[in-house]
Amino acid sequence: MITDRIMALNSLQQQDWAEAALLHRINPDKNERRFYFVSIGPALFDPYAVIRMWGRIGGYQRMLVTPCQTSLEARKLATKLVQRRLSRGYRLIQGAALTDDPP
Repeated sequence: MITDRIMALNSLQQQDWAEAALLHRINPDKNERRFYFVSIGPALFDPYAVIRMWGRIGGYQRMLVTPCQTSLEARKLATKLVQRRLSRGYRLIQGAALTDDPP
């Protein structure tokens, strides 16, 4: 289920989306298997948006689209989100573009 959605988002990323990052936090001792996916791309009515998807790997997931006015604003928000997750123990699995501060 989650793999299908991430694969669909990855295929969109290759076509239209500029940047994306997939992060995991897996801790067998705590029975913890979480993922966090962040991407920058177009929304229905906005040219730029930050798309987030998170939840348990193989389980229930949530999705949130945050519209932005400019690409720089979207990149700053996405970078902030990725850095926050990295500070909370997530590991970057795919997409290193959003780990650096935007120019």
